[in-house]
Amino acid sequence: MVGFSGIATRALACTAILAAAPATALAAPRTFASATLPSRAAGKSALAPAAARVARDLSRAAGGTAPRTPTPPATAVADTLATLARGRTLFATGALDQAADLLDEGLAAAARIPHRFAGSQAIVSAHVVRATIALARGEKATAAALFERILRWDPTFSLTASERSPRLAQAVAAARARLGHHPGLRAADLGRACALADTVVIARPAPKAQVELIRVDGCRVTAAVTVAAKGIATAAVALGADPTPAAPTDSRPASIWHNPWLWAAVGAVAAGSTAVVLWKLQPGSEADVVLHF
Repeated sequence: MVGFSGIATRALACTAILAAAPATALAAPRTFASATLPSRAAGKSALAPAAARVARDLSRAAGGTAPRTPTPPATAVADTLATLARGRTLFATGALDQAADLLDEGLAAAARIPHRFAGSQAIVSAHVVRATIALARGEKATAAALFERILRWDPTFSLTASERSPRLAQAVAAARARLGHHPGLRAADLGRACALADTVVIARPAPKAQVELIRVDGCRVTAAVTVAAKGIATAAVALGADPTPAAPTDSRPASIWHNPWLWAAVGAVAAGSTAVVLWKLQPGSEADVVLHF
């Protein structure tokens, strides 16, 4: 037969398990972030604030929070831009093969973190330079892929006057015809941007000075809306936000002493311990019982 000390020990072990179980089962608040992609559109400066506002509105409505992810070192951006600059210099001297290698290296690095180059026209221009080399070397598939990526980042993309040539213009027109006037975004187009948070709001330029806001959940586009500047305030509802804000979520771990499971388990231990003591007492005997926890 199990003694009193053995029963108490087992009961206390059960108490610890019961107290810990609900704490581990609590789901962390959903995280929300925003991002923009490389563009040289005239209104690109309005994209980041629009995406940030909608992300905040979605987070507030869902009781979410901002992600706690480390920011990559700024040297990654500087190194990539330096590589692309060297590639363009080589292109200007006619060293196409060496230029292509450097541009490929830089553009591949930029494509992994496109949101870090949202304000840089150099990324877009480097795509055009690399596509120019590709067409000169008969690499039509490479040129097509470069222009398709640019159009997915910025559907309003167009060649500048200095870039416009019959061959380049034809390649851009062909890419636009394949994608349509509203190219969809894929996980490959977002790189690490889609992993910034559980939900990421992407803003990209749209025709007529509008902004397209795209909701990405788990690296998958789940909703999108195109609005004028005055429509930013209501965009979150169009992207799935409940118009009634949720109560703020406290992401701090709850104290174990406020856990109702703990006190329920303690009560069970107390009842069990008292029953054991009473059972141990002989009829007619007396004892002072003091429970220690």
